[in-house]
Amino acid sequence: MLISSQASAWSVVAALLGAAMMLSAPVQAEPVAADPTDPQATVPPVVYQSPLAGVRPLSDPAVSDWRQAHQTVLSRGGWRGYAREAAMPPERAASSPPGASPKPDPHAGHSHSNK
Repeated sequence: MLISSQASAWSVVAALLGAAMMLSAPVQAEPVAADPTDPQATVPPVVYQSPLAGVRPLSDPAVSDWRQAHQTVLSRGGWRGYAREAAMPPERAASSPPGASPKPDPHAGHSHSNK
């Protein structure tokens, strides 16, 4: 009996709290829609905002001296250096600077022959 009376007491408390929350909530009036057949009805102005309003315009990249660009390519190993860099796996390409020696193969001593 004690358990059922506690359960009913908690349900009463929950109902009272729910009612108090509903009474304390601010009442919002439903906006009255303008009559579509009334030509004199006041309606809010139409506001248009372009979806491209926040887009920054493109700008041309800074032009550098072509001689300096050629020296940079030459110091990195020419087109072969860039080809080696492109052929590396992404995790190795990001971690190793140009000219660094490759890491040893952890599977170099394994034999994969079928017996």
